[in-house]
Amino acid sequence: MIPFGFPNFTHTFHLGRISPESSRAYARPKSTDTPLNTMLTVYVIARHKTDLRLYIALVDDHLNEFSYDADIAGLGYSLRRDPDGLFLAAYGFNDKLHVLLAKLVYGMRHIIVKQERFNVIKDSLVRSLQNFKLNAPYDHAMHYTEYLLTTRQWRNEEKMDALEGLLAAHAKLMIIGIQAQDVQAFIPELLSNLHVETLIHGNATKEDAFRLTRIVQENLGAKPLDFENVEGTRSLILPAGAFRFRRNMLTIPATKITVDESVPNPENVNSGIEYFCQVTDIAEARKRACLHLLAQIGREKAFDFLRTKLQLGYLIWSGVRDTTTTEGYDAFESTLLNGSKLSNNHSKRKTAIVLGGEDRTFPRFTEGENY
Repeated sequence: MIPFGFPNFTHTFHLGRISPESSRAYARPKSTDTPLNTMLTVYVIARHKTDLRLYIALVDDHLNEFSYDADIAGLGYSLRRDPDGLFLAAYGFNDKLHVLLAKLVYGMRHIIVKQERFNVIKDSLVRSLQNFKLNAPYDHAMHYTEYLLTTRQWRNEEKMDALEGLLAAHAKLMIIGIQAQDVQAFIPELLSNLHVETLIHGNATKEDAFRLTRIVQENLGAKPLDFENVEGTRSLILPAGAFRFRRNMLTIPATKITVDESVPNPENVNSGIEYFCQVTDIAEARKRACLHLLAQIGREKAFDFLRTKLQLGYLIWSGVRDTTTTEGYDAFESTLLNGSKLSNNHSKRKTAIVLGGEDRTFPRFTEGENY
């Protein structure tokens, strides 16, 4: 099977670009139509992101009966959030794919938000955000790491305030939570300006690709977005700090940022620690290759030393963590601390020493090791 490279967007249309890719393996009677509808201004505040989450759930609920019949006929779709907006994919037998796609985009544009279904879906989302507090501590550690490293991210508490409303006691001001009419008003705002990048792959010709693209364009009725002049989601670069460490007789300036958060569930006696080192931009191919090689070499060593020898935690992981535009070396551990602050600090200190290279037993290798 011939590997694929980056999609070649050879054609343009009113709202964006098209990449028609025929199947290089064998001609199957199925195709995948993946229009990426990018609305780069959708994540301005936490309320917008919550509106989008409710909107997607309402569309899925609205199309539930139709999508069941489509699934029986060998067709399907996926509608989800993207870092910059919406991601819509339709797939299945190509002779009826245009019917599915037309129904999807028409439903996205003309959905009527019913109060009864809105209440059910909003309640489900509220419970989902509340239940996140009961997740394992390492889930919370990873959540806060993503929050700190990526633009347009909001904590669950901010999303809850947007959903249920907020009473600002000092200002004697009450912000009303999201209502059904708010989501209804959000839909034309969301779909008014779009940049669409469409990848059509499988048993489909260029004519089929243009036909499917016209379906999206005509049913959404959107205006083109000035894609080149709108800033998308990006990673945040850790600022240079006064922290310095010595390595090979050199003093290297670095950033040292520590975030301490209590476990929301008081009955959970575990603790999660994530240690992240920002390394390179994703455009730096050589540095990324070196980083992945280092992660592959160090994975077994880190687990053996932190878990087996030091016994710092019962769950140890290390490897490469991707953010939107950067990559770094990441390690986390989950350990039973029984509420001991001293044990927590000791665990963080030993993890930093080992991964930072101060401990001479890591990551040195013997002559016969096959890496």
